[in-house]
Amino acid sequence: MMTRTLLACLAVSSVVGLGLVRAADDAKEAAIKKDRTALQGTWQAISYALDGQKASAEDMKKIKLVIDAEGKSSAQRDGKTFIASTIKLDPTKTPKAIDMTYTEGEIQGKPALGIYKIEGDLLTICRVAPGMDRPAEFSSKPGSGYTLMTYKREKTEVDREDANKLQGTWACVSGENAGKPIPEGTVKKLRLVLTQDKYATHRGDELLFESTYKLDATKSPWQIDIIGTEGENKGKAAQGICRLEGDTLTLCYTMPSKDRPKQFESKAGSEATLTVWKRTKP
Repeated sequence: MMTRTLLACLAVSSVVGLGLVRAADDAKEAAIKKDRTALQGTWQAISYALDGQKASAEDMKKIKLVIDAEGKSSAQRDGKTFIASTIKLDPTKTPKAIDMTYTEGEIQGKPALGIYKIEGDLLTICRVAPGMDRPAEFSSKPGSGYTLMTYKREKTEVDREDANKLQGTWACVSGENAGKPIPEGTVKKLRLVLTQDKYATHRGDELLFESTYKLDATKSPWQIDIIGTEGENKGKAAQGICRLEGDTLTLCYTMPSKDRPKQFESKAGSEATLTVWKRTKP
C-alpha cells in the first residue's frame, strides 16, 4: 500500500512538474515573441562607444540598424550593410540577453554575446566580440572590450504602433465646423470607429460615412489623411492633423482639395472641422 501511495505521489509530482516546465516555456516563448516584434523596424544610432571611446555625433547620423520579422539584422552605414547577423533573444534573463550571430565575412557563424533593453523608442545593446563572455552591465570602459550602442526608433510614414493606439470606438465630446459649434444633440449621438486602416463615423445607429485613413506619425502634430471609399469623394483625401492625449483624441481636418490645417482650430471661413473624442471602454 505504501509503495502504491508513494508511486501515486511521484506520478502526481511529475505531472505537476511537467506542467510548470511547460508553463515556463510558454511564458518564455511569449516574451521572446513580444520583444522580437518590438525590435522590428529601423533604428537610428544616437551613441556608440567601444572600450570607452565614443564615436562622434556626425558618425552616428550615418549608422542605422534594421531588424526584420525573422530576427535578421543589418547594421548599415550610409545605407550599405557592413554587419549582417541573426538575432536570438532571451528576455527572461536579467538583464535581457541577445546573441548576434554573424552571417557573412570572416566571423560568419560566430555569435557576439550581449544584453539589451527597450525603453519606449530607445534600444540599448551592449555586446562583445565573438569568444568573449557576455557583458554584465550596460557600460563601455577602457579595456573592457564592451561595445555600447543606443538607437532611436525611426518612424515610418505609417507607423503600425502609433496606428494601433488609435484603434477603438470613440464618443464625440465636442465639435465645430467653420467656427460654428455642432449642436449638442448631434454631438451626443456621434461615434467614431477606427480599425488599423478603416475610419467610420456613426450618428446613433446610422453610418454617416466610411473611409480608409493613413497616419503619418513622423510629423508634429501627427498628420492624417481620411480617404473616401464611396460617393463623390471616393478616392479623395480629407487632410487633417490629430493628437492623442491619454483617452482623448482631437482631430482637425478639411474636405478634399483644401489645405491641411496647421493648428487645432476651426475659425469662421476656414472650412476646417475640429472634433474632440473620448475613448469608450469596451
